[in-house]
Amino acid sequence: MMTELTTANSFIVRVYRVDPEDPHKLTGLVEAMDGSDVRAPFTNLDELAALLSRLPGKRGGRKRRTKQDANL
Repeated sequence: MMTELTTANSFIVRVYRVDPEDPHKLTGLVEAMDGSDVRAPFTNLDELAALLSRLPGKRGGRKRRTKQDANL
């Protein structure tokens, strides 16, 4: 029996600038690591959080065997 495990989404987050007077203001780029070449800019922490929650990351479709499966 094969069990599908949830895998974490994978991203590259590049931060180019941080405002020294307001660290919540930062400029950067998020890239999804799912092979889609999706890249999105952000200008503050709220935008970064929103991008990370909605961009497609590296997702499953892969099935892994667990130790329990190997014993069956």
